Amino acid sequence: MEIFSASNLETSERAKFLSMVNALEILTNRKKHNKEINCFIDHIQIFLKENEEIDNEMKHNLSSSFENLKKE
Repeated sequence: MEIFSASNLETSERAKFLSMVNALEILTNRKKHNKEINCFIDHIQIFLKENEEIDNEMKHNLSSSFENLKKE
């Protein structure tokens, strides 16, 4: 609701529209992908955790993004 309200503060019509779309996307119910896709994403996350070259903050950000990929 805050994003939708804040969209009125945007100066350009394009920014207002994108803010409103973003607010509506948050409200949608996303279904999960099939088991195979979620398993693949789980394997990527395991690989990410084991990688010592990536700092912990980036690992956390990537892991959150991967969790988001589990839903359509």
